[in-house]
Amino acid sequence: MLHLCSVTSIAAFSGCLADPGDNGGLLEILSAEAPDGATVTPSNDERLRSVEPIQTALSRAAERSVADQRLDSSEFSDVKAALSRLPFYERSDPQNDGTLPSGIYLRYNGSTYVASLWPYCTDSILGSAESERGDYGRGGCLDFEERPDDS
Repeated sequence: MLHLCSVTSIAAFSGCLADPGDNGGLLEILSAEAPDGATVTPSNDERLRSVEPIQTALSRAAERSVADQRLDSSEFSDVKAALSRLPFYERSDPQNDGTLPSGIYLRYNGSTYVASLWPYCTDSILGSAESERGDYGRGGCLDFEERPDDS
């Protein structure tokens, strides 16, 4: 009975500690051509225009072709909520040629970019912050040590 209670307690705790984005994350924006069949959402779309980290990363990507925007947990939550409402292009879909990255395609100042959101991994032994391939990113997580500076 004691063993069962311990397992139940750990399972209950792990859900609280393992939510992707609890430790923040990284928004990655890359300049890319839109693949056939991908929906490209304009950056001034009502779901995106007020999400400051997305707009900042797109502006940086317009200057450098790539942007890595570090996000705290609150920003991660806002970006996740915005991106999860947008169409996700999956390159491994048999109908696609597989040469362009999976992600959410966005248009900013006439150019096309692909966005992907990565949660930071957690150090907890009670659970993992890895995300499944979801509506906002390719899945997995980034180790805390691998966090790039904003670029």
